[in-house]
Amino acid sequence: MREADRFDVFSSLIEAYVAKAWPIEAPDAGDAVMTVMADRNISREKLAPVFGSKSRLSEFLNRKRGSTMAVANRLHDEHQIPVSILIRPYTMVPRAASGRKRENVRAGGTGA
Repeated sequence: MREADRFDVFSSLIEAYVAKAWPIEAPDAGDAVMTVMADRNISREKLAPVFGSKSRLSEFLNRKRGSTMAVANRLHDEHQIPVSILIRPYTMVPRAASGRKRENVRAGGTGA
């Protein structure tokens, strides 16, 4: 076996091992947007109009709100983020109940 052929075989084996041992998953929508913001020095203020407001952008980046198809299309059109990443499902952070609702639940449970 030629040395170049041996190198190709070893290279293929190493590549297969690395892909199996340490797979690199595609980023979710929030990670993709944060990466684009960091790479292109885009501030939250400049990106907020795409989402409608700073609070909606914040909720999206903190995984408390998903994006709409309209927002995904604007992100793709204006910032070239692949739509396939923006529409893929990802884990959302559960919303905490408001303090008043928690008090009512506790009060109801104690018979008060």
